[in-house]
Amino acid sequence: MEPPDQRPVPSDRVILADGQTEKDITDWLSAMRQGRPDGRAALPIDPPPAGRSPISQPPVSQPPVSPPPAVIPVTFEMNGFGRLEVGYHAVLVEGDALVLVYDHAVGGSPFWTPPAPKPDEVGTAEPLAMMVGPADGADTAVFLAHYTGLRFKDRSREYLVFTIEKAVRPGDQVL
Repeated sequence: MEPPDQRPVPSDRVILADGQTEKDITDWLSAMRQGRPDGRAALPIDPPPAGRSPISQPPVSQPPVSPPPAVIPVTFEMNGFGRLEVGYHAVLVEGDALVLVYDHAVGGSPFWTPPAPKPDEVGTAEPLAMMVGPADGADTAVFLAHYTGLRFKDRSREYLVFTIEKAVRPGDQVL
């Protein structure tokens, strides 16, 4: 039986073919170090450097792992549905407009879009209650807002536009 066409490896990691013994491989490795049977020069077969396995790859530098993306928690409360907690990457409030921004390239939280109102219900449907920010945080705001159905995408960011009916922002006095 001819020896299999394998690259020599140290005897502690030998893969034996049927009928071979570890001694056969050790003898073959010794012969390779001294000279080839056909008279050509021997191939240099050096043991691996200390601490490295002959089959290991050099370490590959990994990019630093970034922390999970920061999301702003938003809790929706809807009659007949209950509470739904999701996160958005930005919450923009200007006057009576509120815009939730979700970046699909960043992720980090499930994405949810409220059901769009029927054309004859825009601005008259029951508002959604939204708590923006952590439930126990001083920066939490509560809104009653109507989803306008306006939803648009710019690259990986998706924008949901609401109109604010009532708002309680941090620092407001609630009686």
